[in-house]
Amino acid sequence: MPSSNRWYIEASPKPGSAFQKFHDAVTNESSLDKKTVELIKIAVSSVLRCRHCTEDHIVKALQQGVSRREIADAMMVAALQCAGTQLYWAMDIFEKHIGD
Repeated sequence: MPSSNRWYIEASPKPGSAFQKFHDAVTNESSLDKKTVELIKIAVSSVLRCRHCTEDHIVKALQQGVSRREIADAMMVAALQCAGTQLYWAMDIFEKHIGD
């Protein structure tokens, strides 16, 4: 879809256009290959629970030749990192109130 059809550009032209320019630069001018960019987008989208974004990036990843296993592994790494972060984000509070 052309960036001019994005709802956020129509609703807020200057910030919307700036966001689209940022999106395009990160997506198209990265030192990372397109497969890696899509795997990162899948991981982040799944962690942030955006069904639309996750589906969109899975489709784009498959078009780039990413395998089903690579997609699953990217999502598992994201899930693992989130679980670990959840366990440690407030460890000091846990220890303060219910630790030994």
